[in-house]
Amino acid sequence: MKRILLIALLCSMTTVVTAQDFKFGKVSKQELEEKVHPLDSTAKAAFLFKKKNIYYEYDGDRGWSLVTEVHERIKLYSKEDVKAATKVIRLYESGGVQEKMSSLKAYTYNLEGGKIKKHKLNKKQIFKESSTKNWKKEIFTMPNLQNGSVVEWSYRKKSPFYHFIDDISFQHRFPINKLDVRIRIPQYFAFKKHYKGYLQFYFEEGRKNRNINYSYRAQDNQTVGAVTASSTRHNERVDMTEQVSQLHKENIPAIKLDEPYISGVQNYIGGVTFELNMTKFPNQRPKYHTTTWEDVVKNVYKSSRFGGELSKRNYFKDDLQNILKTATTNVQKIGAIFQFVKSKVKWNGIYGVYTEHGVKKAYKDGVGNVADINFILVSMLRESGLDANPVLVSTRNNVSGVLNVPTINGFNYVVATILIGNTYVVLDATEAYGEPNVLPLRAVTRQGRVVMKGGVSSWLDLTPNKLSLDESNLYVNFDADFNAKGMLRTRNTNLLALNFRKSKNHLKDEELIGKLEDKYKIEIDDYKVVNKAILGKPVSQNIKFVGDEMLEVINNKVYISPLLFLTKAVNPFKLVDRKFPVDFGVPFKEKNTVSIQIPEGYKVETLPESAAVSISDNMAVFRYKIVSKGKKINVISQLQINSPVITPEFYKELKEFYNLMVKKQLEKIVLVK
Repeated sequence: MKRILLIALLCSMTTVVTAQDFKFGKVSKQELEEKVHPLDSTAKAAFLFKKKNIYYEYDGDRGWSLVTEVHERIKLYSKEDVKAATKVIRLYESGGVQEKMSSLKAYTYNLEGGKIKKHKLNKKQIFKESSTKNWKKEIFTMPNLQNGSVVEWSYRKKSPFYHFIDDISFQHRFPINKLDVRIRIPQYFAFKKHYKGYLQFYFEEGRKNRNINYSYRAQDNQTVGAVTASSTRHNERVDMTEQVSQLHKENIPAIKLDEPYISGVQNYIGGVTFELNMTKFPNQRPKYHTTTWEDVVKNVYKSSRFGGELSKRNYFKDDLQNILKTATTNVQKIGAIFQFVKSKVKWNGIYGVYTEHGVKKAYKDGVGNVADINFILVSMLRESGLDANPVLVSTRNNVSGVLNVPTINGFNYVVATILIGNTYVVLDATEAYGEPNVLPLRAVTRQGRVVMKGGVSSWLDLTPNKLSLDESNLYVNFDADFNAKGMLRTRNTNLLALNFRKSKNHLKDEELIGKLEDKYKIEIDDYKVVNKAILGKPVSQNIKFVGDEMLEVINNKVYISPLLFLTKAVNPFKLVDRKFPVDFGVPFKEKNTVSIQIPEGYKVETLPESAAVSISDNMAVFRYKIVSKGKKINVISQLQINSPVITPEFYKELKEFYNLMVKKQLEKIVLVK
């Protein structure tokens, strides 16, 4: 009997722990004392509770509003993860109306002297930013953070843009202990749910009755002669049904972001996006909303800040006439106009498919957003007689950038394209070091939507069709004391050249030399960059150096890594399994050619064998050749990534491919006297 009672007591205790009360402010000592996440010892933070409640309100004077209530409680195992204690609330405004955040409560909880102390977020610690003309941010970081702190906030966001429900994410960069989502949608709205990511949960669906009580002011009398009109407030009640979608999940693992070659990882996080399909209000016909990409683009084009801005010409005509005096062929026109726009208008770093202040103002002030700049480029190219159009793009970090759901949120960037014969040339004038058909990495995506006159549109493949080259030629001589003296020549093309110029052209040679010496453990005697500012040509480095740590002598034998300091010694891929693609950005070739002069009095005892390795469909190829001839050893190592995006089903094959490549490069040349 006692045993039965004991089991019943333990069961009741388990129920209490599982059904923990997450009422705001009810933080427990147990939560504060926890040192490590019980299911993920590597986690620096965790959502103890994450709740979102979404529903509609109706006002007789203003109409429908969408309300989102948020309550989040986060455990900080390390106070260094300040980002986990930082909240960014995005608010949209357009046409004189805006989303508003209210009812904010935010506290940090610490265990001090065995007691729970709470620290309130001060209003002065909330910062407001404008990321674009339409998007504002309210940002705060919680105060008094310590190892073991718990932070908690809740707020209410009210939106007049009731057509748009925020995306729901099922996963985060750290674990979620408990996730609660509830969405109530009145019968007048029909949304499609589009699930995304590899971790997919599905809502429990149901329907409930609801009534709305509202009031409105109506005019009772019309003004006739000296009679004054009057109005009366009327009260109404409407009975309706709501679709109720609920999701309750526990112990959701973190998505791991510590591997390389990740792009737009948010697009692979489990979640759901909402697309308004239809509205049907009482006594009205159903209204069907955007359902195809053609409809999306036509709506974008109709905006005065898109199609209207593209039609403007007069502001640049004098400058264009001067350009066309010397540029007569299509190639000359493209090059001259492209360079002119890049130098005339500088990018302010703001994305968007619509102009910010308009092309005329951007042209006059010399600064604009991406649409301002590339609309100017398109208009000038068109005026010069070329078949140019804007291209809508989803950047690599666009939260809504998976283009499998027709929505305007899928696009957040604009580039330009020119059709010459059957060939498209793409341009982005926001990038000072950009070249034709070489987009900056942020805009390198699988496809974009070409927008032609009248809003007609079609898909355009934006995958680069040319390899970006990273080539190194290394020549090394060893003297009798095994000190090395040599020459290194590097060459970069296409996106790798753009990235080199962007990251290094502003640095002095002394800084570049210092970085190279630290990286390769050498001393540089002479350094020169070739084609630093000449676009269209490879950017090169010529380096003369000396070094004394490039080989090992053990028992009168000399051991040399064939690629010397160019050796790839570590496999960048660590995960056993990867649920999202490996994204190299662009196809590229990394070629290292090394020539080693054998030290006087020594000969080759053993050489590593040559090798060739590839993965399915030649998505990645590695070739390695080493030969000895006379007093020289020549090595050629070539890694070629033909498919810039390698999907998860090929991850293990890619990881093993890199293992073999690293192992081969680590094999030693052995010399004997």
